[in-house]
Amino acid sequence: MPIPVQCSHCDSILKLKDEASDSLGRHLRCPECGESFLAKRYPPRDEEPAGDDFEFDAEEEDGVELARRRRSRPASKAGGQRGRSGTASNHANKDSGIWKKGLSIGGGALVILLIVGRAFLRFQNALPPAGQPVAPTVQSEGGIVADQIPTDEECLAFARQLEADVKLRKGQALTAINWNRIVDRSIEGLDLSPGFIRGYKQGATGAIPGSFTNQITQSLGASGSYRFLRVHTVGSEKRILFRLLLEAGGVNYHDFEVVKNVDGRLELADLYVFITAEKMSETLRQLAIQNAMSQKGSFLGRLTGQLSDFEAHAQTIQTMNAQRNTQQFAAALATFRRLPTSIQQQKAFLLIRVMIAGQVNDQEYMTAMDEFRRLFPGDTCVDFMSIDFFTLRKEFDKTLTAIDRVDQSLGGDPYLNILRANALTAQMNFPEARRVLELAMQADPDAVEPLSTLVDVALAQHDFDAVLMALKRLQDEHQYQFDNLSAVAEFAEFVKSPQYQEWLRQSQ
Repeated sequence: MPIPVQCSHCDSILKLKDEASDSLGRHLRCPECGESFLAKRYPPRDEEPAGDDFEFDAEEEDGVELARRRRSRPASKAGGQRGRSGTASNHANKDSGIWKKGLSIGGGALVILLIVGRAFLRFQNALPPAGQPVAPTVQSEGGIVADQIPTDEECLAFARQLEADVKLRKGQALTAINWNRIVDRSIEGLDLSPGFIRGYKQGATGAIPGSFTNQITQSLGASGSYRFLRVHTVGSEKRILFRLLLEAGGVNYHDFEVVKNVDGRLELADLYVFITAEKMSETLRQLAIQNAMSQKGSFLGRLTGQLSDFEAHAQTIQTMNAQRNTQQFAAALATFRRLPTSIQQQKAFLLIRVMIAGQVNDQEYMTAMDEFRRLFPGDTCVDFMSIDFFTLRKEFDKTLTAIDRVDQSLGGDPYLNILRANALTAQMNFPEARRVLELAMQADPDAVEPLSTLVDVALAQHDFDAVLMALKRLQDEHQYQFDNLSAVAEFAEFVKSPQYQEWLRQSQ
């Protein structure tokens, strides 16, 4: 019987062929991410795999053939998302929340939290025994020179190139992120042992870069987008703001700090993730503190008088992450509940709970969001979360207020008019919904999302002339290919109209 194992770098669930069973305990190369990992039986013996849904690849390491788990995407509720086929259901579908669909990568920092958590475990044995001399840690390369601040024009050209590279799904698109510097910032000012620092840096900088880029690329799929919005200044920092739209639905924003390194080349020194309302270095800092507390004799350990619950429950956290990656969301939520309160109530882990609960059912999603709002009432990311929270409660005036707050914190984004249009349509305020969609189309004439949202609004309004116009534009200007609309429940009334007959004639 094939033996499941898990790549410790990208979390892919793989299978060893029967004849390769002696490869347990050996280092193999993962066909998913290309990294070498120690083959250990997966899952732990008290759990069962989700199902026998593997196919074998031709990737081999020392004669061992591995298999990638098929990861099927959840079916769209409206018969198609923002792709080039299906119905015209919009990317920000009103029954597909920002967080509910988007947090698995829209959160960004949450993925990194779990990646680095695994890295800490892998590099714990790299820490020297107490009293053993430690070689000096290597300083990050490409430090910032204070008087080398990029101009707006340099940032603009840099951002445009990054956007183009991501659009082409180039692997080097995000290599300009200086993870060494982000990791350094995350432990700046902490009283940590040289051995801990070495293990932390090895684990973090070895695990994060490739995994982060892979997660972004996978979440974009064929139809997601990573759109540059603007160059702006925050304090003394030059920033470039990007909007992330996921293929599966969901929106997030990454605000990169741009600097010049000692060679005069531009690089990304940190990123502020709007859906978590903190910089990546700040998220990593909390993880570093938790792990530093577990080091015997550490300053933080002496200060608190306790070891880290994080270390004690690291295997449970890994199990939860593996279940999430294989879409066992109910099991992942149950695993989350096995964690101690000290971990469950940390901001990052509460956000993970929200993301997982959103894939289980609306009640679990609401409960998770309510808990986060109770424990972190003043956190900026509550504004993002409140869009879904109040939409599910059908308190659409509060939904609109939350969208306005997010818009203000971003400095404006016409895309948010699509979310406004969904809330206004739910209130049956069709004229205002159409008005804000028109604003979105004027701001970005080439965008497909306002048009696909207009289909939803016009269907609800029974304005079948507008439905016909929007469908035709989607087909002619954006190369949409539609399924049989008569088989889609949302189009039932439209199918009875003369405009549908006109659509059939025009689309032949």
